[in-house]
Amino acid sequence: MTRLSKMHRRVNRAVKGPDVSHSPVSEWRAARDHIQALEELEFSEEMKALKGKRAGNCNVTACQRPHAYFYNNVTNAYYCLDCAIDIRPSGLNCDPPFDLFPGFETQAEELRVALNYTPERMRKILPPKYRKLYPD
Repeated sequence: MTRLSKMHRRVNRAVKGPDVSHSPVSEWRAARDHIQALEELEFSEEMKALKGKRAGNCNVTACQRPHAYFYNNVTNAYYCLDCAIDIRPSGLNCDPPFDLFPGFETQAEELRVALNYTPERMRKILPPKYRKLYPD
């Protein structure tokens, strides 16, 4: 097993967090333990070097997926498709609205080419509002 896959398992355990009953005290303890687990993750030098870099790993610490092609012009870092889709509305919903990922459409095409995906496959993995990027 590679170091990277071990790291991904640790991240997944830390992100998922423990199952708890629904008492306020146990929820608070679970949240505290979850945050501590995220803070204690040790990233290899390789992962640190790739974090937030173009075509490297996603800039979200709890994610770290490869193929980060989506540039956020506020953080000056690259994100994976899922995180970019999750983060993008926060800027678009501001007053006045601004796009955190101004090159989203171009970068989606770069990701498609890099992964050798067909337009049909991109339509399947994108949320409905982004599927217009790849018309039938």
